[in-house]
Amino acid sequence: MHRYLYSMEAIVQFFIEWGYIGLFLSALLAGSILPFSSELVLTVLVQMGADPTVCLIAASIGNTLGGLV
Repeated sequence: MHRYLYSMEAIVQFFIEWGYIGLFLSALLAGSILPFSSELVLTVLVQMGADPTVCLIAASIGNTLGGLV
């Protein structure tokens, strides 16, 4: 279980480092059949000073496209 949490932490960190594109990709994964929490990436990016409107747009488009896959 510890190894899984470390892997998830590394994946979340990767998406955060990629900014808006990372948020889009994380939402795309979350909208698909793969279990992932893009809300964490969204929250961290907004707390780091990213534009909330752009974050919501990126997350919405990613989640919608993920649902179509």
